[in-house]
Amino acid sequence: MNTALTMAAVSIALVAGISILRGFVRRVRRLRRLERAENRVSEAMADGRLATAAGEAILQHLDGLRRACARWREG
Repeated sequence: MNTALTMAAVSIALVAGISILRGFVRRVRRLRRLERAENRVSEAMADGRLATAAGEAILQHLDGLRRACARWREG
């Protein structure tokens, strides 16, 4: 009886830990993707492949996405 109860508690804790870790990994991946996108847009603007106005608009949008991701982490 004690062993079954312990195994059930360990299983529940393991599932909860995995789900929390999975969410953390997803957020880290999203933030890395946003950073790479910002770098690519900045490089394209510097090379002249992307107009400055369009590049600034894209960077503002990416900044908004980063803020939303950070707010989601806090809340």
